[in-house]
Amino acid sequence: MERTKSVGVREPNIGMERGIALVRPTSHEGRVGEARGLEVPERHKLNLLPRSKPIEAAEPSPVYVEEKQVRV
Repeated sequence: MERTKSVGVREPNIGMERGIALVRPTSHEGRVGEARGLEVPERHKLNLLPRSKPIEAAEPSPVYVEEKQVRV
């Protein structure tokens, strides 16, 4: 039984069979208008607030106990 080809899966040697070299286009990898070689500005440091005390619950949380099977 022959498997059907999945959509979006490219065979790696398809271009070589036709005599065409596969060339990947140059990508800017999400960088727009950025010149290479420039220094990256230092990020601002976050001013973090101290932790507050945890809120105490009015009722204690229930404790779950496994029920034991008692044989008579």
